[in-house]
Amino acid sequence: MTVRSQLFISPALFASAAGAKSAPAPAPAPASPTDCNGWARQVPGNGSSGHRRRIFSSIDRKWVHASYLLLDILLISFNCLAAFYMRFAPLPLWHALRNKPLGLGFDFPLKPYLGFWLIYAILIVLMCQSQDLYRTRRGRSALQESWAVVRAVTVATFLLSAIIFCSNVKIVSREVVAVSAFLNVVTLVLWRVQKRQFVTRRVEQGIGARNALIVGSGEVAKGLAKYLERNKQLGYKVIGFLDGEQNGNNRILGKIEDLARIARAQFVDEVFVTIPSDRELVKSVAAEARRQHLNVKVIPDLYDGLARNAPIQQFGEFPVMELHWESIPTVGLFVKRLTDVLLSAVALVFLSPLLLALALAIKVDSRGSVLYSPAREILAQIQSG
Repeated sequence: MTVRSQLFISPALFASAAGAKSAPAPAPAPASPTDCNGWARQVPGNGSSGHRRRIFSSIDRKWVHASYLLLDILLISFNCLAAFYMRFAPLPLWHALRNKPLGLGFDFPLKPYLGFWLIYAILIVLMCQSQDLYRTRRGRSALQESWAVVRAVTVATFLLSAIIFCSNVKIVSREVVAVSAFLNVVTLVLWRVQKRQFVTRRVEQGIGARNALIVGSGEVAKGLAKYLERNKQLGYKVIGFLDGEQNGNNRILGKIEDLARIARAQFVDEVFVTIPSDRELVKSVAAEARRQHLNVKVIPDLYDGLARNAPIQQFGEFPVMELHWESIPTVGLFVKRLTDVLLSAVALVFLSPLLLALALAIKVDSRGSVLYSPAREILAQIQSG
């Protein structure tokens, strides 16, 4: 089976949490399919044991996400305290820490600030959660993640400023808020960059990589395999292909009907379907993958490159691929409207003497109003009649 189509793979397709499990080395396929069901239950990652392992992996990921959250809270607290100290301390911070490690050396008016610090920490955490910053999405670059941190801290800072303004509390220094925001952006970005580099190195070494099996062997399938192998930071290791025809490709492990056997033998974690036009095939692969507790991703039909880089949106329960869209020319419409208003105003100024002369001529020559309004006359006649 082949699919003649150009390939574009969006990195967002492979977004996953950082706490993915380590994939074992591929094992050779058993000699006979008849004895697969007997030993497959003993293989880690298959059957009920695989399901239990996925549960434990999910728990581990939750602990990782909780550690991200806790680290954010600690950094926010330290940054707020450091900003307060730099604003009100009589000595430099390094001097106070070197000479008086157990005390700050002066009376801090901390109480009015504690409540706002708590609100600030909650706001930043909520904004970071809205930006999906408490898991390492491998499809998102470090620059995109850093920009998400900037947006989260900026929105939280504006909300805190609005709360301070509405509460009419004048003791809270605006300098403390500004410095806290700056320190929060710097520290939250830096630790996430370091974390991302650490996770990327582990994935490139094969730690946490996921074994991927591709259904189909056409141009899309080959392009997908090259993309995954070229971008190791995405965390996938291509095991091979499934197709009904060998096509001279030694990486084809078997037919599509052999999905269950090959998935157990090769410790497959995810299945990529590159033949979306065959509906029955996609449904059968998805059903078998669900029985084997495998993740399934479908590469949509790219229509010979027409859908290259096309975004996919969700309209209720319907995923929609936007093949073409026309952007609204906001600047052009504004310029057009401004031109219409200016030209109309200039025309009224220059034509006002002529319009005035016409109005006087009409008034002298005939009775009634200068402006003709038949709708009003008809309405008046109806009301009088």
